Amino acid sequence: MMPFLMVIATALLKFIPEKTADMIAKILSLLWYILDKKRRNIVKENIEIITGKKDWRLIKNTFLNFGYVYKDILNIPNITANNWGTYIRGEGIDNLGKGLKRGKGLILVGAHLGAWEIAGPYLASRGYPLFVVAESKGPGMRFFNFYRKYREKFGPKVIRLEEKNIAINILSLLKKNKVIPLIADRDISGTGRVFRFFGKNVKLPIGPAYISKKSGAPICIGFMVRKERGYYGYIFPPIYPENESIEGLMQKIINVFEREITKYPDQWFVFERVWNENINNK
Repeated sequence: MMPFLMVIATALLKFIPEKTADMIAKILSLLWYILDKKRRNIVKENIEIITGKKDWRLIKNTFLNFGYVYKDILNIPNITANNWGTYIRGEGIDNLGKGLKRGKGLILVGAHLGAWEIAGPYLASRGYPLFVVAESKGPGMRFFNFYRKYREKFGPKVIRLEEKNIAINILSLLKKNKVIPLIADRDISGTGRVFRFFGKNVKLPIGPAYISKKSGAPICIGFMVRKERGYYGYIFPPIYPENESIEGLMQKIINVFEREITKYPDQWFVFERVWNENINNK
């Protein structure tokens, strides 16, 4: 969505009743589902690999759920810190504090599952020192700079994935005991390693595991998924890098990803190809 349309949508959401906003999101999402054959086929492939069957209900619901979540992302500027409690229920958030006790920072690993963009402002509103790493190459700098206003609501700072010396900057922030959220279910940079993911070979970024080993920062894995009434955010206990290889840490992350994506297959919002036929899947 173009930035000026986002501004208009955000302004309208301040006055439109929630049911009306949901209906508009539903209609637009259904149109996207019907008209965008390329992404519909990608989601179909994802659902088949995750569930082992072609389920058009889950395929369509993926588009619908994304529309509802995106509507709520656009509404972030209209929310106050006190509003979160009305539609976000959290569990295991204290695990962040447990991990930070070491003083080495913490890596919060997530996937494109549910409302990861809402999780950042929510956790920042709870007082956690977040520095969010986000790509600018795909959406472009104009969109990235505009979208930053939504991501930085309540205090999280956004840094570009493509930034020069990004790894050094992250290590420096971890030394200051900051929380670094990283999304790790897509190899955006093209430098990932091959792992088994839902029984097939796929390239995934090793950044979270590498940085954890390099810095000594523990890893927490967390998600925020959409429920019938609001959102449910949950964070698992810290994983400490001692006595773990990079591959071992990555496998623990992948195991959690597979388990949670299987629970919510129609909230895994990946509309680009993940599994590449050029990687040997035998």
